[in-house]
Amino acid sequence: MQNMLTLLSNALCRITGRTAGAQTVSELLIGLSEYVSLTSPAAPDLAQTQRLPPKPPPVVSARASAAPLVSTSLAAPAARITASCSFADFTPQVTFDIKKCDLYRLEDGPSMKAELTREQGLQYYRTMQTVRRMELKADQLYKQKIIRGFCHLYDGQEACAAGVEAAINRSDHLITAYRAHAYTYTRGVSVKEILCELMGRRGGVSKGKGGSMHMYAPHFYGGNGIVGAQVPLGAGIALACQYQGNNQLCVTLYGDGAANQGQLFEAFNMAALWKLPCIFICENNQYSMGTSAERASASTDYYKRGDYIPGIRLSASDTGGRDGRSVRERGSQVCSGPLPSREGSNCDGAPDLSLPWTQHE
Repeated sequence: MQNMLTLLSNALCRITGRTAGAQTVSELLIGLSEYVSLTSPAAPDLAQTQRLPPKPPPVVSARASAAPLVSTSLAAPAARITASCSFADFTPQVTFDIKKCDLYRLEDGPSMKAELTREQGLQYYRTMQTVRRMELKADQLYKQKIIRGFCHLYDGQEACAAGVEAAINRSDHLITAYRAHAYTYTRGVSVKEILCELMGRRGGVSKGKGGSMHMYAPHFYGGNGIVGAQVPLGAGIALACQYQGNNQLCVTLYGDGAANQGQLFEAFNMAALWKLPCIFICENNQYSMGTSAERASASTDYYKRGDYIPGIRLSASDTGGRDGRSVRERGSQVCSGPLPSREGSNCDGAPDLSLPWTQHE
C-alpha cells in the first residue's frame, strides 16, 4: 500500500510541478483539480434515450441491377458507407469441374462436371458441420472421462459420409466399420441419441448398451467392432436385395486397415460371381489404427484389390475425398451410370480421405 501511495504521489508531482516531500497525496489531488474538470455531465432525458425499433430495409425490386447499392452520407463528422444486396443476386445453381479420377477395368469413368443447387450446398455443409461439432464434443467428453471405453471419431472424413448419403436413396442399405458416428447421423439418428449412446445412457440409440461401435438405424446395420467383418455382411444384405427384387443396393464401407483381410476377398468373389447390387467403398485415411498404409500393404491401390471388380479412386490429394460434391457425384454415377449397381454390377471404390484428427482406442 505504501508503494502504491508513493507511485501515485510521484505521478501527481510530475503533473502539478510540485514536490512530493512538502505535500500529501490529498493536497496534490486538490492541486490537480486546477488542471482537470471533475464535474459529471448532466443526465440525459430518459424519453430521448429509449431505444426505438430499427427502420425496415428498403424494398429492392427483383429487376434491380445486380450491382450493389451504395449510399454515402458526408454530412456526419465521419462519412458512413452503407451497402445492400438483394437475395435475388444469389446463384440458384452452379456447375463445378471435378478432376478425372483413376479407373480400373473401366473404359469410361464418371462425368467431370457436377451440378449443385444452393439448397444442396447448404444441406451438405450443415451435415458436415454438424458431424464435425459432434465429434469434437465427443472428443472433449472422452477426455473428461464422461465417455468411457472405445471412442472412434470421424472428424476429418465428413465429406465422405455426406457425399455417400447424397448419392443413394433412403431406402438403400448401408453398413460400415467401427467409425460409425457420422453414418448413424446421416441415416436419421439425432445427435442427442448418439451422444447419449456414447455416454452409456438409456436415451441412446442402442439404449446405452452399444457404445461407439454398435449403433443402428433403419436400413443401417451399424458399426462393427471386428475389423473387416462388415464386408461379408454387406454382401449378404445385397444378396437379400437381389433375392427380393426391390431395386435396392447395399453400400459396404471398410478402412485401409481391413483391406488385407481374407474375408474381403471372399466377399468380393461372391459379389462378382452372383452379380450382387453392392458397392464396396474403402475409406482410406492412410492409417489403420496407428500403422501407416505403406507399412501394412504391399500395394496401396485399394481400388484395384477387387481384381475382377471394376474400381474408381477418388484421391484427397486432389481435394476429391474431402469434397462432398465429388463423393456424391462419383457415388451417384456408380449407382446409375457406367456401373449400374442396382442392375446387378458392383464396384470397389477407394476414396482416399484426409486423416482423422483424433481417435481413442
